[in-house]
Amino acid sequence: MLIERGHTNPDLLFAALLHDVGKAKMPLMIWERVLIVLGFKFFRDHAIQLGRRQPSPLTRSFVAAVQHPAWGADMVNAAGGSPVLVELIKRHQDKITLQDSLTDLLRDLQLADNLN
Repeated sequence: MLIERGHTNPDLLFAALLHDVGKAKMPLMIWERVLIVLGFKFFRDHAIQLGRRQPSPLTRSFVAAVQHPAWGADMVNAAGGSPVLVELIKRHQDKITLQDSLTDLLRDLQLADNLN
């Protein structure tokens, strides 16, 4: 989709492919994915708080949802990814509130993620 829209930045294109790689650290069952969707839909703030904790049988789905961007960024950094790629992966779920050098790339990444 990004290529079809004329994007050629390699960091953006790699981020589109790798932004969820951190989820591999904690694979989830279908019912856990449903729990995430429902939790974030109806109890967003509480789900985020649970996600910042250490994983336990009751919190692991929210931990994976909240912490996978940082895990993925660490994985890509360890594999030699560029600083821009690492930062895009780390921030791919963040609400964009400030203008910085990555704002446009991050906005494009989030748009592609939300549409796919």
